[in-house]
Amino acid sequence: MTTLFSIIICSYNPDLRLLERCINAALNQKTDGFDYEIILVDNNSKEKLKNIQFVQDALKRKNGVLRVVEEVTPGLAFARIKGVQESKGSYVVFADDDNELSFHYLITLKYLWDNYSFVGAWGAGAIEVDFIDNAPLWLRKHFKDMFQYRKQKYVQYGCIVGWPEYYPVGSGMAVRKDVFEMYRRNFESGKITAIDRKAGTLSSAGDSQIVWTAILNKIPAGSSPDLALTHIIPFKRTHLKYLTDLNYNISKSYYTALFEMFPEEKNNHIPYNIFSGVGFAVKQMVKAGGNPFLFYKFFKVRNAWNRGLRASLIQ
Repeated sequence: MTTLFSIIICSYNPDLRLLERCINAALNQKTDGFDYEIILVDNNSKEKLKNIQFVQDALKRKNGVLRVVEEVTPGLAFARIKGVQESKGSYVVFADDDNELSFHYLITLKYLWDNYSFVGAWGAGAIEVDFIDNAPLWLRKHFKDMFQYRKQKYVQYGCIVGWPEYYPVGSGMAVRKDVFEMYRRNFESGKITAIDRKAGTLSSAGDSQIVWTAILNKIPAGSSPDLALTHIIPFKRTHLKYLTDLNYNISKSYYTALFEMFPEEKNNHIPYNIFSGVGFAVKQMVKAGGNPFLFYKFFKVRNAWNRGLRASLIQ
């Protein structure tokens, strides 16, 4: 029987609590008879993932659905390419090692592609955030969007430059294999440069580059609220410095990739001047309800995005 989906989990020195939940969710997918596989890509972790006990146990379940492969070149882009090269599925699903897919994720994807075969990439429209070690109230109340929290109401897709709210985020992003092959060829030929996560970095433009590859080829991308997952966040990602660094690096890599793939977009973005900066500060104060403690956090985190834009413009 033809393998329909390949779930690809790329991991480097993971939090084992999160990885175990990720693998179990992938193994527990419900299907209506179609075949799927799971490929765990060990991106040069210090402890080989194939030697971890729960991974060994998982390898024995479901008649070899799970396989472990290794990619020694550091970086998510290289790990994803390795996973896709090893895959048999017609479609690939990228689950980060802190993602817990809903049990009906693959069934929903099959329905979407059966009915919208022209869409090149789908993403989760319902993303919950699980602060596994708890988190400060200010973060849980005001900054869940930093962890891809989503509550989409209906299926949306499109084919426009930029990043409308319905474009798929990296967590749980599913891609037609022909679209990923376009991305891979452009990446390996140097038309797309590596601006993706590596050990010790928070850059994350690879997801955008894959989606924009589809857009450049007039292939829509979208998301659905029936595609649901949980994004699991440990304590080390719940402090202000992490949020600030994350927003800066996402912004810088995002705009760098945008201007590389759509050079004309550079003319549509200008750095903040003193007037727009004052307006930005006032907006953050209003959002904070006049609370100086909260204003400081809003300003630090949101202004990091502006700094990332400035950095990308002067490169």
